[in-house]
Amino acid sequence: MLAYVAMSAGAALIALATGLAFTGVLRAVTVGARPTVPPRRPTAPTRHPSPPPARLDDYGLLRTVVLVENVETGRSVRDLLTASGVRATTAKGTDGLIRVLVFPHEYEQARHMASWVL
Repeated sequence: MLAYVAMSAGAALIALATGLAFTGVLRAVTVGARPTVPPRRPTAPTRHPSPPPARLDDYGLLRTVVLVENVETGRSVRDLLTASGVRATTAKGTDGLIRVLVFPHEYEQARHMASWVL
């Protein structure tokens, strides 16, 4: 049993020595073949301009159909438009007025319907 362990340890040492020798030979052969990359010079960090501040009355694609002073009136108009199939929402602007907003392709229909009520 002791002879088997000694033989296994000897085989492991031979394998290790062979691997190290092979690694040394490969390094010696490929040292000149490695592409050299020039060191990068430090550059100043790039400053990107900050985007303009968002406007509080910017509602993206939505267009204002009606401006009213009362929240209940705005909700009533919104409910009327929604019942007729027009997607509508309300928002309070920075001026305190309530806006009823719709998508651009539904704007004309919404204006026509809101004119009946107001």
